Amino acid sequence: MKLKSTLLPVVFLLFAVMASAQAPEMVNYQAVVRNAQGNPEPANTPVTLTFIIHLATPTGSPVYQEVQNTTTNAFGLVNVQIGHVNSLATVSWSQGNMYLEVQANVNGGGNVSMGTSQLISVPYALYAANSAPGPVGPTGLQGIGGVTGPTGINGTPGTAGPTGAAGATGIAGPTGNNGVPGITGATGLSGTGTAGATGVTGPSGIDGAAGATGLTGPSGADGAPGLTGATGVLNNGTAVGNTTYWDGTQWVVNSGFLYNNGNAVGIGGVPTSTYTLQVFGRLKTNGFNETSDRRLKKNINTLNSALATVLQLRGVSYNWKTQAELDKEQMHTKSALDPNNPDKPEIGLIAQEVEKVLPGVVITDKDGFKSVEYSKLVAVLVEALKEQQATIDQLKAANNSSEQNIKALENETSKMRASIKALQEVTGTSSIK
Repeated sequence: MKLKSTLLPVVFLLFAVMASAQAPEMVNYQAVVRNAQGNPEPANTPVTLTFIIHLATPTGSPVYQEVQNTTTNAFGLVNVQIGHVNSLATVSWSQGNMYLEVQANVNGGGNVSMGTSQLISVPYALYAANSAPGPVGPTGLQGIGGVTGPTGINGTPGTAGPTGAAGATGIAGPTGNNGVPGITGATGLSGTGTAGATGVTGPSGIDGAAGATGLTGPSGADGAPGLTGATGVLNNGTAVGNTTYWDGTQWVVNSGFLYNNGNAVGIGGVPTSTYTLQVFGRLKTNGFNETSDRRLKKNINTLNSALATVLQLRGVSYNWKTQAELDKEQMHTKSALDPNNPDKPEIGLIAQEVEKVLPGVVITDKDGFKSVEYSKLVAVLVEALKEQQATIDQLKAANNSSEQNIKALENETSKMRASIKALQEVTGTSSIK
């Protein structure tokens, strides 16, 4: 564990400038707590700081000691005031040079000495508060401005107020007066000309369109009945739903593989009344479309909490029971086992489990057997993926903000070090005796 405390000398110098006024009896201390990898400790990490002031040398007799418990903030910083527990006024600053030793105990890991530094000016201002004022020193350089803190998160917009009532319609203005009618002009004289000679007859016009078809005449008398045709080659089936097929030699009329009773079609078995088409076996196709036109739908709503829904589902591997096993359990349905690959493991969902989470994608037939409309799960997975991506984006943004804050603090530390060096060059001193 590493404790970075390069801000301490700056704090002391700033308080030394203030010593000409009423001297404060506490000294600010700020440090960044980092782990072995150099990264700041997370927020609310407990830290115990022990401050010891030695007389004359870094290992001289202790003349002051206090212990403070604190925690790190979101950037790994700790902020305390030396003198908050015990009064610094008990220190006799006139005895000689004073050295401050800092010990840290991070998260109960044991005390670690962070080194000892000579006190330059801050505590001595406490001593100067009770003595005659000295000559006014030269004005120090303007300190570097602190880094502007990040902008706070915008508050939630308030609820829109109700729309005010519409104002009453104003009174219609009066209709204007009609203008005065103009004067009617005089009627012109009627001239009567002499009739001209009859012109030559023109050529015949183009034939007009054909007229409408006339009404249909009455039906003629029925003809005599024709002769009865020969009996067809197909015989009656043996069960409801039998369909015919050509086996290469003759028509087979009692096949039950393709079932059609006029209301439902089954391939490989007899369908339940729940389905219009039911296939008992594997289906291969080059494409499968489901009706999804927006114009045919209503009450359209985006799915909410899709990710939480998906997390409640359980994907499983399994094998289909054989027909013998189903018959023994008296389940009157056909086995879904592939006879060409009976040991092949399957993967999917359990309809009863899905029904508890997404009842809209589970169908129960008249015999009580349940099936899952897997294609409808696509919509749930799409919204779940979008919710997951939104969470990832938020975490990325928060991480970028933390990195920027850490860089800003490191830049500020470098600036403060430069400011300390400049102040020491102006005063021409490195310590106060």
